[in-house]
This record gives sequence, structure tokens and C-alpha cells, in this order.
Amino acid sequence: MQNLLSTGSNEELVIDRVVFGEILNRFLASLSKRDRIIFVRRYWYFFSVREIASQLGVSETAVKQRLFRIRNAFGKTLAEGGIFL
Repeated sequence: MQNLLSTGSNEELVIDRVVFGEILNRFLASLSKRDRIIFVRRYWYFFSVREIASQLGVSETAVKQRLFRIRNAFGKTLAEGGIFL
């Protein structure tokens, strides 16, 4: 598969987005509920680490550690799907 940010035709871009969406959905489904909440709040709703920590009753360090691990896992999942950012 080509790079997600390809400069190809509109059809290629649509296919890339659909594939990315499918990979993202499978990845989110594979996460624990807490990790999924952390990931979505940070990267979909753009909550700060402080806000997430406060909402979940954990330390900011704990949230940062989880985000680091989740990002690494997501990067591997994307690479396995042939998507390289």
C-alpha cells in the first residue's frame, strides 16, 4: 500500500482513508476500555494530559506512560497494515 499521504488520485485517497479507518477501528477495539478512553480523549477530543488524569483519577505520569505505549502499538499496527506516516 502506498503512503497514507499519497498524492495520487482522489480514488486512491478515498481507499487509503477507508483502509486507515478500518485499521483504526480494529486497533481501538483491541485496547482495554481505559486505554481506549485515554486515546480517544487525547487524540479525538484533544483533552490535555492533565484533564484526562483528573477525569480518570490517575496521575499525569500514568496517562503519559499509557499514551506512549498506545502510540507505539498503534504505529506497529499501522505498519502491519502497510501505512507509514
